Amino acid sequence: EMGNLAIRFYVEVPLVDSAGECIGALILADRTPRVEFPISCLFELIQVARGLQESIQTSRDEVSAINQSINKLDAEFLRVESGSSTACRASSKESPLIASRFSTGSFAPTI
Repeated sequence: EMGNLAIRFYVEVPLVDSAGECIGALILADRTPRVEFPISCLFELIQVARGLQESIQTSRDEVSAINQSINKLDAEFLRVESGSSTACRASSKESPLIASRFSTGSFAPTI
C-alpha cells in the first residue's frame, strides 16, 4: 500500500518493443503542480525512454540468442546420444559437457 501520494504533476511516455507492443511506461511524477512543462524536457524524456527501449530490446535479443544456442547444443547432445555407442564414447572424450551428460544421465542448462 503506497497510500496517498498527492501527485500533482504526471507525464508518461510509453515503452514500445520492436514488435510495436507496449511493454511499460517511463513516468515522471511530482507532488508539486506544474503549469508549464517545457517541450525540451518532454523531448529529453522521450530520448530517455528510447534508450531504455533499446536496452530492453538488446537484453531480450541476447537472451533469445543464448536460448537458441542452448537448444542447438541440446539437439546435438541428443543426436550424439542416439548414435552408436562408439560415437558416444569418442564424443564424451572430446567434450566435458557431453561427458557430463553421459555420466549423470541428463543435462539441463539453465540461465
